[in-house]
Amino acid sequence: MERGKVLVACLVVGLLVLVACVPAPTASLTLAPTATAPLDPTATPGPPLVRWVLPIGTGPGPGADQVLMDLVDGLNESQDEVHVILEIVPILVGYDELRAELAVGNLPDLFGPVGRRGANAFRDEWLDIEP
Repeated sequence: MERGKVLVACLVVGLLVLVACVPAPTASLTLAPTATAPLDPTATPGPPLVRWVLPIGTGPGPGADQVLMDLVDGLNESQDEVHVILEIVPILVGYDELRAELAVGNLPDLFGPVGRRGANAFRDEWLDIEP
């Protein structure tokens, strides 16, 4: 399981590097929000599922969502210790979605990356991961 956490951490770091290298957009990015049902705890056994909600603004540019999905698909195909489910949502919808999911207890395993403003929007809700 520790290896799975390391793989997910490497994925997030790789995403940050990838997003930082994408050229500035020439037009705004519009993505349809995705509705997700709570994960079924009685589903067939397999690798642990990691639900990652990724809010995207206008920064990454057109086509970035497909690059990210391909990256996650590659991770899922390259190992069998964890399965990442990527949900890309427009940034403002993502914050509203997270607030709604906080209210009903259906939280994603990962949310972000987000900047200072996004992190402060949920100041008292983040899991403390310090040792």
